Amino acid sequence: MKLKELSDFQVYTLYQNKRLSSDVKEQVIQEFRRRKFSSEDKKTLEEEYHHLTYSFNDLTFFRTVLITIFAPFFHIILVFTFFIFFNGFVLKGHFNRWKTFWKFTMLGYVLWLILVVLLNIIILKIKINQYYLFQK
Repeated sequence: MKLKELSDFQVYTLYQNKRLSSDVKEQVIQEFRRRKFSSEDKKTLEEEYHHLTYSFNDLTFFRTVLITIFAPFFHIILVFTFFIFFNGFVLKGHFNRWKTFWKFTMLGYVLWLILVVLLNIIILKIKINQYYLFQK
């Protein structure tokens, strides 16, 4: 692996990656130490890394509830507003927020499906009971 050709940010990203094999991780640690970053450089890299990875991972609770409740019913609004809004995050490379958006949209579909099925079962039982009451 040619770690010397990577940018400082790329080395820092590899340094933060917990999924690397031990051999590669050791090489990355050596390269990270070899570059001798100042504390200011480390802080800048950490802020950039944090901004790209953590700040867009999760949606707020309020937005997840709104997406879960309303996205399944207002599909046209979803396409023209949420889709365009969250598509901007994909274009910027924030895939985690995109995945979170679709996860809660699908959760909304499942919850509304369960609700509709349960309401239909309840209504069907009421209708059947009314039918038998009037038959007697």
